[in-house]
Amino acid sequence: MTSSKSTKRALVSSALAILMCVAMLIGTTFAWFTDTASTGVNKIQAGNLDVALEMKDGDNWVSAEGKTLTFKTKDNRAADQILWEPGCTYELPQLRVVNKGNLALKYKIQITGIQGDAKLNEVIDWTINDAAINLTEGHLIAGQQGDAFTIKGHMWESAGNDYQDLSIDGIGITVVATQDTVEYDSKDNQYDKDAEYDLDVWTGELKAPEAADADGVYHITSAAELIYVMQNSTPVSAYYNKPLALDINIDLNGRSVKGFNNFDLFCNSFDGQGHTISNFTMENTTEYYTGLFGYVGYGGSVKNLTVKNATIVGQKMVGVIAGAVEEDCSVTKCHVEDCTVVANVKKAGAVVGYTSKATVTGCSAKNVTVCCAHPTEAGAIVGYINNGSTVENNSFDHVNVICNVAMIIRNASDMVDFAKEVNENHKTFTGKNVVLVNDIDLKNMAWAPVGQTGETQFVGTFDGQGHTIKNLNVVSANNNIYYAYGLFGWLNGTVKNLTVDGASVTASHYAGVIAGYNELGYIENCTVKNATVTGKHVDNGDYCGDKIGGIVGFLNAHSVKNCKVKNTTITAGRDAGQVIGCAVSGATVENCTASDVTVTASGDCTGANVRNEIVGRDLR
Repeated sequence: MTSSKSTKRALVSSALAILMCVAMLIGTTFAWFTDTASTGVNKIQAGNLDVALEMKDGDNWVSAEGKTLTFKTKDNRAADQILWEPGCTYELPQLRVVNKGNLALKYKIQITGIQGDAKLNEVIDWTINDAAINLTEGHLIAGQQGDAFTIKGHMWESAGNDYQDLSIDGIGITVVATQDTVEYDSKDNQYDKDAEYDLDVWTGELKAPEAADADGVYHITSAAELIYVMQNSTPVSAYYNKPLALDINIDLNGRSVKGFNNFDLFCNSFDGQGHTISNFTMENTTEYYTGLFGYVGYGGSVKNLTVKNATIVGQKMVGVIAGAVEEDCSVTKCHVEDCTVVANVKKAGAVVGYTSKATVTGCSAKNVTVCCAHPTEAGAIVGYINNGSTVENNSFDHVNVICNVAMIIRNASDMVDFAKEVNENHKTFTGKNVVLVNDIDLKNMAWAPVGQTGETQFVGTFDGQGHTIKNLNVVSANNNIYYAYGLFGWLNGTVKNLTVDGASVTASHYAGVIAGYNELGYIENCTVKNATVTGKHVDNGDYCGDKIGGIVGFLNAHSVKNCKVKNTTITAGRDAGQVIGCAVSGATVENCTASDVTVTASGDCTGANVRNEIVGRDLR
């Protein structure tokens, strides 16, 4: 019995001991012997590519960015006296390229952004140090300054009469840079040897793109390919209903082009991949659907594309990206900058002209003018939204939408036609808008004022949109009291948002740079600078050069507001002032200023009232 009890106690003790061991094992972590060894990796710093263009100014080199260069001549002619003709050669001041980054680069110089008659550029050869500009490539290591070079333009000896009177109002000079083949990586690879420039300027060539990639996408890698696909995207072409992708920024060099399927449906997908198409015009005045993509339908889409500095003119359904988007199609994340859109009938939008059962999202417009002949069918993003479309999450900044537009002024020829419509065809433009969309140069031609007499008055609205008219030249040929002299003669409408630079106006009476006689009109936000206004004496004694002003000669009624006159000389016999020559009862002059303006009496009249004041003779 005793032995049995002892055995039991022993067994219990053993069991307890085992349980305690198990419990200890469960609650314990083993401590393994360990050791470490470490080293550091030097910091990883991405390089930067930073290129600059400089010009020679005397003995110094200064930044050329944002400046306007003037061609040089042996006889030091002024810029407005340089006239191009077959066989001539003109050169610009010396330039150089500077690598301001810490990576080696290679670069090309491109002539881009032609304003005005791009056709004239077809007969001009551009060279750098007498080598063809498109064949010239430079190389600079980090921080290096390139050698000075000279850009020349040579007009072909064979240029015919088709090029007479054409004018290029401005061109851009662009330095395009990319990585250069200098460094090697650890695997002995010259990794940047195939680096390509991210801008291609169209020279008129056409080229078919390479075969589609594994996903069936055709990649557009040059301007020549873009135009080729544009011209071959109809239902019978190889590119119809195929996905397209833009791999490069493209400058169309001021040329006139026709967009993708201006009438046939664009059923493709087009991915701009964040790239830009810039500097082109498009005019389609006889058909509907005008835009880079005319008519997007049946599954078509356009996305991730920016368009800059384009002028799009069409009849109906007009937009920079697309004329019309219908049938569950989309325009997404597309951006429009510094463009003009004109619909001669209706439905004009900065991005899209017309939508129906379509989507326009994430798009923007900046610094765009939208003009439409219709009283209402125009918009800052979409001109006319119809039938269940989704237009959301879009934005715009400085988009001027103008309806009831009767004329668009793009060049000096258009301005002459406008004057003829008023003076010869007796159109008053009542309730209509005339819109200036470019800076223009009247080249000191003998100007016949718009609405020269009280019988042929302009009654509409002329909107300069902040643009400038240069070199206005008015000399009176008729001393009849019903004639008036200036850009406008006898004004009964509105002139606004306009600068006139370099004007010369000479008349016996009623003379001002903007208008000679403002009967019932409004002049707002106008600037006159670098002008000469002269009131001349005539022998019959009835006129001695009276009612002469920087802005307007005679203000009968209504108003002149927010106008400026700068660096101007006024000479008159009677009733002359810095801004207004004479203002009578019912006239309003508000917030007008003058700086560096001299008003001088000629001595041809008595009771002169010729004063260095805003208003010469104030009868209000």
